[in-house]
Amino acid sequence: MPPQPPCHLSISGLFLYLSGMEVMTRYQRLKRDRAQARMLAAQRTWDVLSAFLASRGVEAKVFGSVAEDRCSEMSDLDVMILGEPPLDLKREIMRRAERASSDTGIPVDIVFENDFPDLARAI
Repeated sequence: MPPQPPCHLSISGLFLYLSGMEVMTRYQRLKRDRAQARMLAAQRTWDVLSAFLASRGVEAKVFGSVAEDRCSEMSDLDVMILGEPPLDLKREIMRRAERASSDTGIPVDIVFENDFPDLARAI
């Protein structure tokens, strides 16, 4: 139930008050729609990246707002690479992440398990 307007408003004041509520409702709807679109784009990005990782025998986990289903219109895709891939494979992973990011518009943050052991234990 929407909040009750202050009793002292005139008719024109009440109209402005209610108009402001409608603008806020549209704004909230816009934010929700953008967050849902961002989540779908992040999932497409993960689909592309995870297929590549699987083809190279690399295990990875998604963490952060996308994994916790609290994606916003500004969310990125956080990926932890498990194990310790060789340096050339790390570079290839980073290149693929950049390509997936540019294709979908979703920033991708790649972290390696051995570089962040405390984070790895937490996720």
